[in-house]
Amino acid sequence: MRRIVFCSLSLILLTSDAYANGFLVGSSEGVDIQGARQKALIVIDEGIEELVLEVRFEGAVEDFAWLVPLPAAPEMRVVERETFKMLSRATRTVDMGRSRRSGFALSGESSDEVSVLERKLVGIYDIAVLAGGAGGGIVAWLAEHGFRLPAHATPVIDQYLARDWVFAAMRISPTAASEDASLGKHLADGTIQPVMFRFPSAEPVYPLKISSIMGHPAEVLLYVIAKDPLVCRNTEAVDWRNDVFGSVNLDRFQIPDHLAHHEGTNVRRDTTYYITEIAERHFTDQGGAVLTKLRATFAPEQMVDLTFESYSPIDELAADDLGRRIQAAIYLGTRPSREAVVPLLELMWGSNASLIDQEDALQYFREFRHYPDQDVTTALWALGRIGADEAVEDVTRWVQGPNPRCALEALNTLLELTPQTATEICVEILSGIRSHLVECREERAIVVLARDWLIAYGDLVSVPGLRTIVKDKYSPKSWDEYNSNVTDLGLYALVAAAACGDKTAQAELLNDMKQAAVALNVPSVRGMISNYPAAMTLGIAILHSRYGTQGAPLQVVEELLAYRPAVKESLFRKLADDQELGPRMDGVRAVMLSKLETPEDRDFSLLNEIWDRALDQPRNLRVKFRGSLAANDTVTYNVDAIAAAYALGTHGRVADLLACWQDVDWDDVDMKGELALALCLTGDPEAVPTLLEYVRTIWNHNAAMPKLTSVLGRVPLPPYGWPNGAPLDLRYRAGRIVDFIVEHAWDEVLALVADGSLHPQHRIFWALEPMPWWDYPTTRYVELLRELRSLTEVELMRKRIDWKIDQAVRTMTLLQARN
Repeated sequence: MRRIVFCSLSLILLTSDAYANGFLVGSSEGVDIQGARQKALIVIDEGIEELVLEVRFEGAVEDFAWLVPLPAAPEMRVVERETFKMLSRATRTVDMGRSRRSGFALSGESSDEVSVLERKLVGIYDIAVLAGGAGGGIVAWLAEHGFRLPAHATPVIDQYLARDWVFAAMRISPTAASEDASLGKHLADGTIQPVMFRFPSAEPVYPLKISSIMGHPAEVLLYVIAKDPLVCRNTEAVDWRNDVFGSVNLDRFQIPDHLAHHEGTNVRRDTTYYITEIAERHFTDQGGAVLTKLRATFAPEQMVDLTFESYSPIDELAADDLGRRIQAAIYLGTRPSREAVVPLLELMWGSNASLIDQEDALQYFREFRHYPDQDVTTALWALGRIGADEAVEDVTRWVQGPNPRCALEALNTLLELTPQTATEICVEILSGIRSHLVECREERAIVVLARDWLIAYGDLVSVPGLRTIVKDKYSPKSWDEYNSNVTDLGLYALVAAAACGDKTAQAELLNDMKQAAVALNVPSVRGMISNYPAAMTLGIAILHSRYGTQGAPLQVVEELLAYRPAVKESLFRKLADDQELGPRMDGVRAVMLSKLETPEDRDFSLLNEIWDRALDQPRNLRVKFRGSLAANDTVTYNVDAIAAAYALGTHGRVADLLACWQDVDWDDVDMKGELALALCLTGDPEAVPTLLEYVRTIWNHNAAMPKLTSVLGRVPLPPYGWPNGAPLDLRYRAGRIVDFIVEHAWDEVLALVADGSLHPQHRIFWALEPMPWWDYPTTRYVELLRELRSLTEVELMRKRIDWKIDQAVRTMTLLQARN
């Protein structure tokens, strides 16, 4: 006999024995409630409810079935196992205030005869939808089909039938295990495919009453998606925790890329998750649906079918509980309404946040995970989102107040409400008006915010005040000890003044940049370095904006003046055109030109001149790499030529680089490698033939080196793919070249794998390294893997190939099953 397990929409209510075993849903505090027994997603839209239940159990599969009461006969489908994981991730952090459908008509006629409205296989489930008959009729039907119900279940079932509800009786199909190879694994941990029921309903409902039959408390976790935020209205004695997400980012519900090939997934890469469909339907438009997360624990006598009402955030602002006030202010910021302005101001007026000791506040945060003044900071944020101009005076007082968290949020709000007033205050902040307060993370954030605002939006009106600060607080020696994590008011004022159009500040900043450029031109290397051109500072400056210990002015101009691209462009161009630098600074001039957002023809002409001059008069830097698998361990950089090539690459000048390619003989392997990297920087498919020529020539040579075979035979981890410690080129080149060919010439990858003229280890590299083989294996690919296995004598590589064959076969089987 089967034991019937009652399920309130989403989760099984375990039998008494299983419940005593203490089965837990969540594995960590703060993600979902620990020990959750019932979990559901409820989506209500235009009179249609969609209810997704996560099915969980303990014990043998053949012993269990589930009975789900529903207001109407449903449409049914299974959804992905990851649905609730994705919901949990999407709601792990609450919103932070810091800135045509068909239904079924049922007869109301009452009789003892049970009608089977539908019987079908849904995923792994055999489901019968039952209607009509008194509770005894349902009990008898279930008993006839092998299900056993507690004797006292009949009155509860009668209550549902009196309201013309139906029941979905579910069990796992006996053939499911043979059809779903991964089912055993999921049955072992008690979690299997969630089920979605879709039916007409004037308002959402969650049938919890049936769970009272088992006589045990139940923890309930509900996700509710609706036009307005919904909370339970008929459970006054139950302590709910309500998290309202008024602004949900659609990106939270995108399919993780790895799941399409992960063992056990039931989703194909070219399909869409159910939860992603829901998110695209409800969370795309501004002011779309709201997601509410509701959690509570019920005693049996408290269990009723849950109904819902709209959440009232304005009323919640006056709650005694700090968490409820924070939640309400957050919602009012995500769904702005001018009706909320006065209540928000009243909340702020009644607060003692200005008197809070910061050490006490930190201790409070450690205990409760929010600050005691967080209702005020959230209210300030909400006022900015609403655009409450009448609140400017109050907000300004908070900017000037001693509470750093409130002052930081107030400044952000003031920037939204009245930029002119905020700009004046930002100048005062850089002058040190808050310097008397205790230094902390928030105080520094206030200064940084003031700096960034003035750089981005300040004008000539701000210049006099900034010039005074520069005079009092700035010293060129500041650059010698520059640290982006340390506040320097004078230096900040200089950069802000230059951004606002102060010619004197711009001249000072340009002079500082020039001194840094001179230092950049003198790389210093001793001994062996790791497999990256860290010593070739000109290349690093282009690729990653690293300028060495003396390059702070260049870094600051590139990073901070990104807010003012015209000023940044002017400074970099003036430095590139500086006649005092001359040919001896060609590499640095190429770096400066690489930073231009809108280069001109003359800039490209200069880069080509630098290239030609560097070939005629090379300035070489020799570097010895650890673990290099190039022709030898020593790489010679023509630093000026490489800087020019990188600069051309960043500006997409593929034709210029192909001309440069013809200037270099194959004997100069190092320059060929750097040009290959520069071609990758262009992102232009026109570079593909040249890059294929490079890998067929240089990489094929490297693949035949005895030391590579030696490395492949002793690198055990990870036990799949191509070993990280055995690149066919310098690592910083290899990764970019592989990514470029995969992105722009994927068909050529299979050609490389199949090319019998290439060294077997080179072919194996292309068979194991590119990530798309995880998602798009083919029969031909598997055949080639088996061929390559017979060509290698390295046992560890054979094991890696075996792993890849197994993974590819499983993925292809999964894709075929989904088709």
